Amino acid sequence: MAHPSAALFAFACAVITYNVLSVAKAALRVAHGEEADSLSGYYMARHISNTAESLCEIVDSEDWTVFHTLAVVDFAAWLLAQAERTKLSRYHKAKRGPKKPAPQRSHDRTKPHVSVARLLAAREKKSP
Repeated sequence: MAHPSAALFAFACAVITYNVLSVAKAALRVAHGEEADSLSGYYMARHISNTAESLCEIVDSEDWTVFHTLAVVDFAAWLLAQAERTKLSRYHKAKRGPKKPAPQRSHDRTKPHVSVARLLAAREKKSP
């Protein structure tokens, strides 16, 4: 991003995306309680992205005008109603399996480690 205006635009897009995800998580937390705290932000963002692309193809711009005149309280009520309908099982974080133990390091006393610096120093002594 060599252009400052492009960097500013990318930053603004990131801030808006973060705010949308935060509002969605807050609505889910109100609707479902503490269970919503363990949701994966990655899965939620991926779903929002896929849904947004689909909505752009299906819904006309005139259909969004309802939200232009909607009061904040009414929009919050609509958002909570949508959050209550959401299946949280779609967005749970993946459980990590047990960590495998590190393999035992083998040590051969007959072949001790030799540093590269020592090998280079020995090579310099040999060369005239």
